[in-house]
Amino acid sequence: MSSKGIINLHDIIKKYRLPISRRNQPINNCLGKFFKDFYLDLKRIATNDYPDDFPSEFYYNLVNKNMSIISKECTMILDILKLDSQNDQATKLEKFDNLMRFLVNQHAFRVNTFYEGSLMARIRPNIESFERKNMFHIPYTLRENASAGRFSIPNSPCLYLSFYRGFKPHNYEMVKAAWIECGMPSKFTYCIYELQKELNVLHLGNSGSYYLSRYDRAKDANEKADRLEAIVQYLLSFPLRAACHISVEDKSTETEVSCQEEYIFPQLLMQWLQNNSRFDGVGYQGASSNPSQRDLYIGNLALPVRNISAKNEYDPYLKKCFKLSDPKEKDLSEDFNSDEMVQKIEAFEGYSKKLKQVLSTQNVSSNHPYTDLYSYCIHLRQIYSQMATGNIYAFYEEFISFYRTLQTIDTNILNCKTAEEWIDQHDSSKLLTETDFEHILIPFHNTVIPVCEEINRIFYLQDCGSCLKEMNFQNI
Repeated sequence: MSSKGIINLHDIIKKYRLPISRRNQPINNCLGKFFKDFYLDLKRIATNDYPDDFPSEFYYNLVNKNMSIISKECTMILDILKLDSQNDQATKLEKFDNLMRFLVNQHAFRVNTFYEGSLMARIRPNIESFERKNMFHIPYTLRENASAGRFSIPNSPCLYLSFYRGFKPHNYEMVKAAWIECGMPSKFTYCIYELQKELNVLHLGNSGSYYLSRYDRAKDANEKADRLEAIVQYLLSFPLRAACHISVEDKSTETEVSCQEEYIFPQLLMQWLQNNSRFDGVGYQGASSNPSQRDLYIGNLALPVRNISAKNEYDPYLKKCFKLSDPKEKDLSEDFNSDEMVQKIEAFEGYSKKLKQVLSTQNVSSNHPYTDLYSYCIHLRQIYSQMATGNIYAFYEEFISFYRTLQTIDTNILNCKTAEEWIDQHDSSKLLTETDFEHILIPFHNTVIPVCEEINRIFYLQDCGSCLKEMNFQNI
């Protein structure tokens, strides 16, 4: 959306979505331009006649108070980046502490409270005979294994958990959240956590669009006021959120280095949280450049370890916070090669061979829609073969997009009564036979779509949460 098309704050929040793509720019250049554009767009609507998407008092406060807070925050963040480039670590930490104190005093943060009985999940790649303690944070004696990452400080253990933000019947999605954050391994061990006491975390886990939709759907005045407060806090904390959510463009080639530029601010935030008891940790948005991952209704927590030693291998406070289920193993290759999947693949391949034979024996033009159907079959077979051998991360987004395309084709087929009717929609004059609808189009629905549905079902990981009630939760 261009600046000319922006008429109110709804437009700005939708335009400036997180995570940010740096596109090979230095972080200071990337954030500097992003902050400038964001501020100018915000100023443009704030200083014009008040738009009608929020009450006039909201825009009055934006002009007379909140714009200056946001401007100062942006300046402080860029100053911290400058200190980082000068390797002035002591002053950098001091300035970041000042930034956080400033934002806390301006009530820029929301607190997300998790109550006793809440369920969360953690996974570890590969299948091993893990004990409960192996599914907890890295112990003191292995702290050198704590590598650099987003919200992860080298040599400083942290407990990472995922949770589902929707209705309890879909709690299994927290395992999917953890799986995605871990890079979608084909084989993994997972563990469910049951919270034993209340946790309060710095809430950076919801997008601006989430707050907008909740505000727009609010029915009563109190709910409307609370959602409006959330939007104000989102704006006040937005520059810091942006600094913490810069995508690593190609995560598959990412190397473990102690100074990944995208991680400067989330690591500073974790250091700050380690030394401040105000919050137990941070809830954060996934910063993947994969849009399908970002759109999932799931959340992530990073809980810093504050008190470990040779005597206390694990943080005593965090140990009291959770009981853990027995670790369970999951091998997705078993699902990809199950009897049910093999039957679907065999039916699908039989259809593909039949379609190829029909095309090869008829005088079919290269732009005939049946040739597209065959190409889709070949493409789906390639995606399935890669995923079945464990290469899921590289093809997950491609599959999700491809599945949507096939669903659209399938819907169009089912809305027709004859093959001729469907082909006419594609500006093609060639009809192979009078029985094509029965022999080509309906079999597409009956053989190709079930393969996609089964792959999609596998990715839900629903069986990972199907036995939550029977899980034996215990302390480590």
